[in-house]
Amino acid sequence: MFEKCKEHQEKHLNGRKAITFDDNGVPRISHELLEHVIEQILPRSEVYTIMILKLTIIILFLVLTFSSILIYEKSSLNESTKALAVLMTGLLPKVFEVFSEGSSYWNLVETENACRIEKIVKDFLSQTQGDIKSNIEDIPVTTKHSHHFISSSVEEESNPSHMRRKTRIIMPSDDDDKDVSLEILREGREFTLSRRQLSQLNTPRTNSSLSNYLLMPNKKPNADPLKMNEIPPESTIERCEKELLSQKNSVAYFKSYGSFDLAGIRLMKKLVWLHEIKSKVAFETTWLQLAFKYHSLEDRKKVEVALLDSVVNGRPFKIGHFQCNISAFELSTLCGEGYLCDETITFMVNLYCARANESKGKAAFFVLDPLLVEGDSQFEAILRNAFLDINIKEVEAFFWPYYMRTKKHWGLCVFWLAEATIRFDDGLHCPISNELKKWCNQILDTLHHITGETTLCSSAWSFARFKEPMPDQIVHEKQEHGTGSCGVGVILAARDLIHGIPFVWTFKNAMYHRAAIMLDIVNFAQSSMA
Repeated sequence: MFEKCKEHQEKHLNGRKAITFDDNGVPRISHELLEHVIEQILPRSEVYTIMILKLTIIILFLVLTFSSILIYEKSSLNESTKALAVLMTGLLPKVFEVFSEGSSYWNLVETENACRIEKIVKDFLSQTQGDIKSNIEDIPVTTKHSHHFISSSVEEESNPSHMRRKTRIIMPSDDDDKDVSLEILREGREFTLSRRQLSQLNTPRTNSSLSNYLLMPNKKPNADPLKMNEIPPESTIERCEKELLSQKNSVAYFKSYGSFDLAGIRLMKKLVWLHEIKSKVAFETTWLQLAFKYHSLEDRKKVEVALLDSVVNGRPFKIGHFQCNISAFELSTLCGEGYLCDETITFMVNLYCARANESKGKAAFFVLDPLLVEGDSQFEAILRNAFLDINIKEVEAFFWPYYMRTKKHWGLCVFWLAEATIRFDDGLHCPISNELKKWCNQILDTLHHITGETTLCSSAWSFARFKEPMPDQIVHEKQEHGTGSCGVGVILAARDLIHGIPFVWTFKNAMYHRAAIMLDIVNFAQSSMA
C-alpha cells in the first residue's frame, strides 16, 4: 500500500500528500492520511464491542455446559443443545491459539482494519483529484495534467557568433496518461517521454548468469529482446555489440532465449539505460527534498518538473544558449555527487559573465570552450570565432575550465590581461602541469596572431596559483559531500572571481550549491519565455 501511495504522489505532485519525508529523507505516511484513516476506522469500534460481547456469551455457555457435566455427570440439555455445545467447543482451540500467540482485542481490531485500510486509502487518493481541481488556479507549480513544456531554439542571424533565442510553449497531448509500452524502444528517434515516465516502465531484470553467448554466422534472429523477462549484464551486452559489429551477418545466441542480431542487442542496451533512469529518478526525488531545504516549495517543484516531468521536442527540458545545450540529463548530473559535464559548466560560467558584462556595459569577461584542446585541427578557427565580436582592449579576463583527463578532475584557468598572468587552481590544488602550460601558451599565441595584440604574446605571460586558494575539496577521508563536485567548484570560483569577492563557500555544502545552480538554469529558461 505504501508503494501505491508513493507512486500516486509522484504522478500527482500537487494533490494531498500521502507520503512525506523527514529530515533524513526517510519517507513517512503523512499526518493528513493518518487522520483520514483514523476517522474512518474509529466509528467501527461499536462492531468490535458487539463481537467481544458475543464471544463472552459463548464462553459463559461453554462453562455452564461443562459444569453441568462435571457436577451431575450428565446434562439436562436436550440433544440439539448438546450438539450446539459440542460444535462451539471446537471454538476453544482456536480462541486459545489466537490469544496464546500474544494477540489481544487490539490485535484483532488491527487485523480487521488492515483489510479496510487499503480501501480507505484508495478513496483518499481518488478524492485528491477532485479536491485540487477547484484550487488549480492557486497552485504555482504545474501538475501532470497542466504543466507546460519549455522549448528553446536558436536562430543564427547575420552574425554567426550572435544568437537570438526563440522560445515557445508546447502543451501535452491528450494521450499523455495512456500506458506506455516498451515498444517505444524500437523507435529510432529520441523519446517523447519525461524521465519520470521512463522510470515507470516495467523492464526485465538483469541476470548475471546470461554472460555467455555463442556467435553464429549467416543466421537470422529468432528472438525479441522486449519479450525477455531478464537480460544479460551491461558488460556482456557491450562486448556482444562490438563482436557483432566486427562480424557482419552474425547473431548472438543466448541459451533459453534464442538468437539476436545487432539491432536486438542495441535494444538490450536501451533496457539497461532504462534501469539506470529508474534508479536515478528514485534517488533524485528524495535528494531534491534535502537539497532544496533552504528554498521555497515553489522553487523545488519548479526544478522537479524540469528534471522529471518536462518533455520538449523529444528531449526532456532542453535549453539552447551560449552555444550550450542543457537537457534534463545534464540537470540530472547536478543531483547527488554526479560529475558535471562540460556543457553545464560552460553554461553557468557564461551566464555569470553575461550578467557582469551587462552590468559593466562592455564585454569584460568571457569563457573559452573546455573542449578546445580536442579540436586541434580547428584550434585557430574556434578561437577566431570566439573573439569575433570582442574588443580585446575591453577584456579584463577570460576563463577556461580545464579538464585533467588522467585525474578525471576539473580545474579553472583564468587569463588576467592587466597583469599578464594565467592563474590556475582546483579543489585538490593539483600542480600546474607542463601540458596545461603548453595549451595556455598555444591559446595566447593564437590570439596574438588573430588580433595582432602584442600583449597577448605568450612570452610576456607568467603562471601562478589563485591569489586566494580555492576551498579544499577533500577535508577528510570520511567526507560525504563534495567529493565529486570539482565542476561545482569551478562554477562557484568563476562566479566569485567575476564579482571580485572572496570564496566563502565550501565543498561541504555542495548539495545546496548544486540546488542553487539547478534553480539558476531553470529560472533562466523560464525568463527567456517572457
